[in-house]
Amino acid sequence: MVAGASAFNIDLNKDGAALELLQKMTVAGRLGNAELENLADLFPKIGGAASAAGMSIAQALAFTETLSTVEMQPDRLGTLAESTLRVFSNKQYRDQIKKSSGVKFFNEDGSSRNPQDVFGDLKRKYDKMDTDEKRAKFMGVVFKGMDQDTVRGMRIMLGGDHLNTFAKQSKEIKDSGPVLGRDLRSEERRVG
Repeated sequence: MVAGASAFNIDLNKDGAALELLQKMTVAGRLGNAELENLADLFPKIGGAASAAGMSIAQALAFTETLSTVEMQPDRLGTLAESTLRVFSNKQYRDQIKKSSGVKFFNEDGSSRNPQDVFGDLKRKYDKMDTDEKRAKFMGVVFKGMDQDTVRGMRIMLGGDHLNTFAKQSKEIKDSGPVLGRDLRSEERRVG
């Protein structure tokens, strides 16, 4: 929690902030394969990268859980998530993607675009490729010269239904509400 709070400038001394963060992490842990204790170990590694990419805490958790459906080993998951986020923080990577695909990382006013929108633009272009050969060429051109984990993470996010999962889980985590209270009441009814 401390790493997540630090990365996303959450004041844990603020009334209810720690509980809200714990609830978001609890909901996230239930959505994918990275459990709550894994998230505690992963966030020192990926929290800063996710924040630098412009992700909210809910998006960072959902992104991690989305990747956890493919990479279940926590250490490898942390490396994969951190590497994939380099497309947002590494100027050479951003420039390469923009030059080869036309996808922009910044709004007209110079602010960062929502990472979910950037992924969405890239996926729409990727989905237009109608053969394996064209998709492989797209990946080779757009992500040329990038490290293997970055390319692997982008392939995961652009393939299948992972981007929809990311969006759905981001919303679920953002709207997590008082999950711990509901759990306790449910357990009391079950035991009582």
